[in-house]
Amino acid sequence: MDQVYKLLPAVRARHTAKLAGFLIRDARPAALTLGKGFREFVHSLNPRYKVPGRKTIGEYTEAMYDAARDKVLDYI
Repeated sequence: MDQVYKLLPAVRARHTAKLAGFLIRDARPAALTLGKGFREFVHSLNPRYKVPGRKTIGEYTEAMYDAARDKVLDYI
């Protein structure tokens, strides 16, 4: 019998943060995550992880930007 287990919210958040970091560091558009090939690739790595939409990825990238900006401003 095939059972599907959901990811813990903390694990899902960690994966999404890593995905957002990949997009930022490699200067990739968020639309990359919408492609069927990309989603199939991610599914092959972890079938329980659902790639979030652009809105969620945008929220993560904005939060990462704010954190980096605050760190630089504190340093200055």
